[in-house]
This record gives sequence, structure tokens and C-alpha cells, in this order.
Amino acid sequence: MIITAILGVIFQFIVFGVILNYVKRFASGAHITIHSYGLNLDIDQRKSISLLIFMVVMITLSLSLSALVLYFSRWGTIRLGSKYMNFSIERIFRLLASDKLVDKTMLFDADIPRDKYILRLITGDSRIGGRIVRMILDTTVPLTTFLIAFSALVYMHFVLTMAVVFILLFYTFVQYKITRKASNHTLVFDKQSPIVNRTCRDILESFMLLPGREMFHDDMIDDIMKSESLKKYTESYDGRISTIIDSKLASGLFTAPIIATVILLLGLEIIETGTGWDTLVVYILALRFAMISMQSVFSQITSVNRFYSQMRRLYHFVKSFEKSDDVKQVDTTEYNVHCDDKLLKGSLTDYKIHESMRIALVTQATPNRYSIADSLCSILGEGSLEYNSAIHRTTFVTERMPCPNGSLRELLRIQSNQTINDLNLPPNIISILAANDLTDINIKITEEQWSGLSKKIRFVISILIALRSDHQWIFVDSIALEFLNFAMVNLVNNTSDGKIIVVIFNDEYDSIGKMNEELVIVADEHSILGAGDKEWFESIKEHSIVAKLRTIKRRVMPDVLRDSEDYESEHKELYDDILEESKEVDIKEKYEINYATHNHMLEGADASLTLVPGNIVGLVMPASSNSSILENPYALGDSLMAIVGGDKTLLGSVYPAAVFIDENAENPNCSLREYLQMNNEETLQDIGFTNRYINRMKKLNFTNIDEPISDNIWGNSGRRLIFILKVVSALRSEKQFIFIDANYLSLTFKGFSEIFYKLIKGKIIIVVHGSDNQNIGTFNESNIIVVHDSICLGVGSLEWYNIAKESVNLAALEELSRFTRAKGDIEYDEKDQDDDFDDMEEM
Repeated sequence: MIITAILGVIFQFIVFGVILNYVKRFASGAHITIHSYGLNLDIDQRKSISLLIFMVVMITLSLSLSALVLYFSRWGTIRLGSKYMNFSIERIFRLLASDKLVDKTMLFDADIPRDKYILRLITGDSRIGGRIVRMILDTTVPLTTFLIAFSALVYMHFVLTMAVVFILLFYTFVQYKITRKASNHTLVFDKQSPIVNRTCRDILESFMLLPGREMFHDDMIDDIMKSESLKKYTESYDGRISTIIDSKLASGLFTAPIIATVILLLGLEIIETGTGWDTLVVYILALRFAMISMQSVFSQITSVNRFYSQMRRLYHFVKSFEKSDDVKQVDTTEYNVHCDDKLLKGSLTDYKIHESMRIALVTQATPNRYSIADSLCSILGEGSLEYNSAIHRTTFVTERMPCPNGSLRELLRIQSNQTINDLNLPPNIISILAANDLTDINIKITEEQWSGLSKKIRFVISILIALRSDHQWIFVDSIALEFLNFAMVNLVNNTSDGKIIVVIFNDEYDSIGKMNEELVIVADEHSILGAGDKEWFESIKEHSIVAKLRTIKRRVMPDVLRDSEDYESEHKELYDDILEESKEVDIKEKYEINYATHNHMLEGADASLTLVPGNIVGLVMPASSNSSILENPYALGDSLMAIVGGDKTLLGSVYPAAVFIDENAENPNCSLREYLQMNNEETLQDIGFTNRYINRMKKLNFTNIDEPISDNIWGNSGRRLIFILKVVSALRSEKQFIFIDANYLSLTFKGFSEIFYKLIKGKIIIVVHGSDNQNIGTFNESNIIVVHDSICLGVGSLEWYNIAKESVNLAALEELSRFTRAKGDIEYDEKDQDDDFDDMEEM
């Protein structure tokens, strides 16, 4: 590519030389004489048509060859840029696939979720790297042109060229300052972009919930338009674009004194000697070539510097893996830990962690490749000798592990003279492996075999792989402990000599002690908050810090890889097990729910709740933007789990008796009588419909309630009527717990309340309020329950809720919801950035 680019420039200069020589001889009238190789020619250029044709052929051939080689050069540049992009992507994947874990020292911005940060490196920064390679290679043509033109200038007039070089030194310094300014503008822009995006998103959400102009807050608009962040954002954006203009301005300003110097010095020589005007013209042309080429090179350098932050991020990530190899590693069997800033009462200030120890870690994080290093860092301290020793001998276990690469003999390190039976696995595990053709431990496990295994068996295999590896620290997700029966716990304990097992708890704490944990550590993302035995933890787990860690938890799978199917699969086994023995609806006259042992975040909450048919209860979900998330059956199970205080037995009783209603519904493809579960004698008036609704249905051709409802009639019914029909159908069904979207109930309640109150006898109505909870109390709710996921934050009267909703914890939870929803918009938009640069390059 570089050679072809140089050849292209050479062919262009050949054309320039041919034309210049022809014009010079034509002007002087000199003849071309050739007296060699047996030729005796004397050609008059002014009269020779053959010479003119020969010159035209030479020019055409040279320009054609130049165009071809430059085409291949640019095409090769594009391919090389793509290869570098693929190389960067592959390098990141291979680094992540190595034994090294990702810790926060490898990242410039530790606040961005790890999976999104790494995804940006792969899809954004690697692509920018390929683009920079193309931009650097694109300087080959102008750089070659500059070198050839500069050589010609030195040849024609050395002293004058040195004077020009002296001026160009100042020009180079100015261009250097411009490129540095471009880098600084990019850094400021990258820093301010997420702040401005987050602020704008918050204002948009506020406006979305305001019903009229009279409720708008003009101060919010004024504040953001006058904010320092927006000012810096705008200035840095303008600065990034203007650097190309500044570069061209510098070139233009320095071209003027250079041309003036050339004309002055050569002009004085011409006046003195009376000859040399042709030299002046040629020198200025060559100088023009050199200046244009030099300007093009500096413009490319300026453009490259605008990508400084992306390249710095990618370079730092790659070099961090190499630096981790240089860190002094010490094989340690005992770790001394000191708590500098303990926050929890009664915490140990110093303790020792030794081999074969079991630890319970209460934290926000769940074990995955991007969080384990932080969990270890919070225990041992960042940069300590203990941390540097442990980080290279740390692994994690989760039931979501993908198919491993190898046979069971390789993965479990079974010796050649041993069989699977020598592992002392429980008989039921052996039989399950046999059922999935895994008894031959010498054959590599296939994706099909692995996916055919239950989560329980996959977790058992995963933890055995970890226990039989060289790793010293093994982090285990507490959720997976449900898969371990007594026999498997004994197997783990008997196989884990020399291993330090850390069980991570970020939700339920009931399983603490199942693995005989000797120490309980409470930590956030950065440091230890406290440590002690199980009794100490029981005494402080109601502390607000622990409650917050319990409530605001992270997903097991990175958000970028999650979808609705992942969410359902995480909950399916839990609720399927609960319902295995409770498939029939079990209607009760009274439900006594005890919250005395539940970790409420909200002060003043009741310790118990009694639900009887006819009750209307408000369910507040402050971290949910829309209550319609309960359409997912497992999300409905989460809400019920919170309502029943985590009592799985009670949940198994009420879950089959629950249904959620919003405005969305497909045509039931049956008659209205069947849909509303009316007997043959009943009419719409009998079940409570007023003449207003009956007339409305007649206008929509619901004239015969015994005929199947057509798609046309159902589709033209409107959301309100469909919602009312769904409510009536649910209220007349065998379901007892009726969850209703508060937003749509409020739209229909005025004319529908009479029917509603008539039909709720025998039902327990749960009115679901999302983050927009303005309608709480409208439906005569007897109690208000505040939940987040499957956790009850508090329960009490409407008066209690009006006080509790002002609490710091609830406000923080709502803020967390807004931040989570806006997080996707905070990320740097690489495509828009590319468009900006494309526009600038055309300037």
C-alpha cells in the first residue's frame, strides 16, 4: 500500500516534469537533438506533431498508471483498517478469555457497567482504531508528495529553502498546539456528554408526566440552558469541529510570508542577473505542492488526535492485562485483613482468612467475570500484596455457566486410572449424567448435552470443576445453593481442602450458614463495611446499609446480554417448584401474613397484614416506570412473593389464584357470554352493566352476546371497554387475587365504580401503582404495600405511606429507577461521532 502510494505520486510528478520540460523548450525554441544509438535526430518542438502526440501518450499513460496504483493503495488501506479492527476485537476477546479477571484498574470510567464498557471497546473503540489506521496510511500520498517537492526545492535553491524551513518550524509548532487543543476538547466532550444526557432525560421524564402547560417548570429549562455542563459540552463540541478550520487558517497565514520570502529573494537575484524567471515559476509551483501536502498531513494528524480518548481507553485496557503479569505474585495461605473505616456496630477490626475457610459475603454484586475482582478487592484491599496474590488464583461458580470446552476427565482432572465413580458423587447425579450420555468421561461435552442438563446438574459440574482446579478462591452465588442437598454439601466440604469458598449473598440471607461459613463480611463495591460471625450479622442485618445492599442488587447476567427469556428462565424453576404441589386454586377466607422477620427499609411499617375477600390494597412499585411489567407471569410471582413476606408455602397457595389486568388483550375468540362467564339466564344488566355501557356495546355490534366476538368488533371496541370487559371477566372467574393497573382503572373508574364494587365481593383487589403513583387512595385502598422486585419494603395505612414516601430510602429507590432507565442514553454514540467527523473531513 505504501509502495503503490509512492508510485502513484511518482507517476504524477513524471507528468508534471514532462509538461514543464516541453513548455520550457517550446518557449525557448531550442531543438531536441539525439546523436546516439544509431540515431541522428534534430526535432523542432514548435513544429513536431509526432513529439506532441508522444508527449500526450506519455501523460495519458502516467496519469492512468497513477490512478490505478492509487486506487489499489486506497483499497488496501481500507482492508488494512478492517483487519486492524478485527485484530483489536479478537485481542479483547482473547484477553477476556485468559485467566486474568477484569478489575477496576483496567477501566477509565468505573461507573459504567463493566459489560457495557467492554462492549464499547469491542464495537466502538476497535472500529475507531481501524479508522485511525486508515487515516495514518492516507498520509502516505501527501507525505511522499511533500518529500519529493521539498527535495526539488533544495535542489533548485538550497539557501532559500533553508529560509522557508525556518518559517515552517513556527508553522509546525502552531499545528502542534492545534492538535493538542483537539485532544483536550475531545476529553471535555466525553466527560460532559453523559451529564448533559442524564439531565435532559430527567427533564423529559418530568415533562412526560405533567398534564398541562400551567404545571410546567420554566426554571428547569432555564437551569439546564445556563448550566456549566451544557456550556462546556457546547464549547468542546464546537472546538472539536473548529480544529480543522484552525489548521487550515494556520496554513493560509503561513503560506503568505513564505511566498513573499520566495518572491523577494528570487526577485532580487533575477533583477541582478537578468535571468531566472522560469526558476521562480517552477520554485513557486513546487513550493505550492509542498505546502498543500504538508497541510494535508497536519489535518490528518489533527483528525487522529480527536480520537485520543477512544484510543487511550483501548490502549489502557490492553496494557493493563500485560502489566498484571509484571505484578509481584506471592503464594499466600493466610491473609491478614484490617478494617480501617468500619461502619457497622460490633464489627471486627482485624481478622485472618486462611485456606479451607468458608466466608459469607453480603454485597450488591453477583459473581461473574466482571465483578469478582471488585468483590475480592473489597475484601483484601486494592493493590495489596494479598490482593495481587489472590487475583490470579480466583474463580467463580454460577448455575448459568455456558458449555465448558473439554471432556469430564479434562475438566475434573480425573487421572487416567480413575473413573467417574471415584469422585464419590451421589447416585442420582451419576444416573442423570448417564441419562445424558456423559458417563464416558473421555468424550468432549457437546452444546446439546450441556443444554439438556438441568441448572442443578450444571451447577454441580461447575463447582466440581472449580474445586478440582488450581484456584484458591472460589466465589459462589448463594442462589445456586438451593441446588445443593445435604449429600452435595458434604461432597463440596470434603473436596475443598485448601480452597477459600466465598458465598455471595445479595438478596435472601436465610441460607447463611448452609456452607458452615465461619465469617460474614458486609461490603460495598469498594471496601468492607463490617465483618463478624453469623450472630453478629443477625444483630445488624436490619441496619439501613445492609437493607440497601439487599434491595438494590445487580443482575447475574450482564444487562447487554439479557432479554425477557433470560428473565423468565431465572424465575421459572423457582415458581415451577413452588407450584409443583399447588396446581389447584386454593381459596381462603383469610390470609394472615407476618412481616416481623422481614427486612423493611421504611420506618413505621406494620409487622403483619390480614387480607380478606373484599379488601382493596394498593401495591406501590417505586422502581417500575410502568406497572404493566406484571404481564410477565414470573414478575407477577415476584410481587406476590413480596406481598406474602417471602412465605413460599403461602405463595404456592395464592399464585394460582392470581391474575393481572391491564388494557392489552387479544380477541378471546368466544362469545361475550362465555368471556364474562354468564349462565344461560343472565343478562348484562344482571351482572351490573348500566344502560350506558350496554348502549355502547350495542353501537359496537355486541347485539348478540351468544355469538362469537369477531376481530372487527373487538378491534373497534376501544381500550377502555376492553379493559372493563377484562376486569369483569376476572372478577367473575375463580381467581381470588386480582391485580389491576391503576392507570387504566383511574380512566374508567368514574362510570365503572358501581359495577366494580358490586363484583369485588369474594375477591382481593391489588391496585398496582408504578413510579407514577398519583392515584394512590383513589380506590379506597385499606392498606398500601411498597415492594421492589420480590422484596417487601413496607406495609401500612395510606397515612403511613404519605409519610414513608418522603423517606430517603424510597426516594433513593426511585432515583435508582430513573438512573437505570437513562443509563442506556448516557453512553457515547459512536455512530453520531463518526458522522460529525465525516462532515468535518469534507470541510
